Amino acid sequence: MTSLCLSFQGRAQSIGNLKPSRTASRLETWNVAFSPDGAYFAWTSGRCLTLVQWDKEKRAPDIAAANSLQVLAIDCGDYIWAVAIGQANVELSKKLVKPWARRFDFKTGYVVAVGLTNGNIKLFDLETGRFLCHLMDHKDTVRQLRFAPDGSLQLASCSRDHTLKLWDLHDDGNMYKTLKHDAVVNGFAWSPDAKFIATCGSGKTALLWSAETFNVIHRLKGHLNTVVSCSFSPDGALLVTASYDTKVGVWSVITGQMLASLGHLYPPPSLIFAMGLNGTFVRSVSFCPNGIHIASLADDGFVRFWNLLDTDEPSEIDTVDSGLCLKFSPDGSALSLGTRSGQVNFWRTPAVIAPLRHLCRMSIRKQTPSNRLHELGLPNALEDYVAYMTL
Repeated sequence: MTSLCLSFQGRAQSIGNLKPSRTASRLETWNVAFSPDGAYFAWTSGRCLTLVQWDKEKRAPDIAAANSLQVLAIDCGDYIWAVAIGQANVELSKKLVKPWARRFDFKTGYVVAVGLTNGNIKLFDLETGRFLCHLMDHKDTVRQLRFAPDGSLQLASCSRDHTLKLWDLHDDGNMYKTLKHDAVVNGFAWSPDAKFIATCGSGKTALLWSAETFNVIHRLKGHLNTVVSCSFSPDGALLVTASYDTKVGVWSVITGQMLASLGHLYPPPSLIFAMGLNGTFVRSVSFCPNGIHIASLADDGFVRFWNLLDTDEPSEIDTVDSGLCLKFSPDGSALSLGTRSGQVNFWRTPAVIAPLRHLCRMSIRKQTPSNRLHELGLPNALEDYVAYMTL
């Protein structure tokens, strides 16, 4: 089955792996993270958080340093489910009111946040490993953490307690908003402009929220099983979701409509099979910063690279043992994948030359808010293309 499948698509180029620094039970890597500037990479294995430098010239982790234990490893005291790295925007930090009245100074350097089984969030200084503070309000396991991409050091966390919470690190990490979900919140994503948050849970629905009014904008209905992962396109126009129904959905942020479905099982499963234990749960999905590729990870033992402009079949695939999570590097050159053994594998993103019209589309969408696209006065056919309605 493996050799047959790999004969039709190109095999993705592996660029190495990182292994946990210790042996123990429960070493699963449920989350990985890059610093916003691409200088550091973090992964979790059991109770241990490990940080290693990312070699920007080789576009790969410094594996030699990691293998010689020249890394920062922190025992977080409890099982880790989530990790995120934040880096303050210097210009935003200068505008803070009464910075001298705060206990913690996050204006410089990097901050690492980890989410634990007991519902607590711990913050560390990335460069020294020094513990900074606890964030405590969740009542159950913290499943995912993400810093807002605008450098404001707004931290979002989702949990099995059916909530997503927002914390302001420039205000000593105080929690300022709770968004209640219908079920366990498995994952979420910030839009690139930090104006939207997408959440996905144990129901069959993903929610798109305004990060300004905190109202639900769209209920994304179309999956037949639990939705576990989501990711925005770099222009903020699209959202991809991964589900246990064997599919990845591609959604319009403007309309909430599903524009495409990336199937991982052929022939497509029946309704009852998709809703049950089908053996091809899609565990994770990540949108590449190049705006072309989508990576997905499923229980059938494959990691897939999809080309957004040709979604009939994956462009490249490779085998993986017990994968759990995916994350592209900030420059889009590499894909990281965490496994149940605590090992992290890396692949080179497939080389591609994006069509000029697609680059123009992404440029327009980055500059034009989704709700104002109609104000450009584009011809209907061109507006449909810019809105990705032609996928």
